[in-house]
Amino acid sequence: MLTFLAGNHGFPGRSLNTHFWRIIMAVIVTIRVDPITGKSELVGSRLNQASEIWASKGATTRVAFISMGLNAGQFLFAAAFEDFSSTMTAMESVYMDPAMQELMQQREREPGGKK
Repeated sequence: MLTFLAGNHGFPGRSLNTHFWRIIMAVIVTIRVDPITGKSELVGSRLNQASEIWASKGATTRVAFISMGLNAGQFLFAAAFEDFSSTMTAMESVYMDPAMQELMQQREREPGGKK
């Protein structure tokens, strides 16, 4: 699942520039992964690798394990950007990165998450 959230989130930048009184739009890309039983460590490791790649392309990233509620046992990856332009530039760069391509090949050879 890939989700784009856009809005006045205040993350990664300020949500309100009080000097000019204008809203700064942040874009947050989220990916939620439901691991196959016995594959949580593999999923966590891959998400941490992906997080490093996204961060190298300008994202502010977080990886979290959901421990309670409806999505308990799942992982959440989030990458935040200042605007849509920087998001799209980074996404193109991420998916052209050889390390990300290798990570995607590993995912195809040995899936860790449910579809």
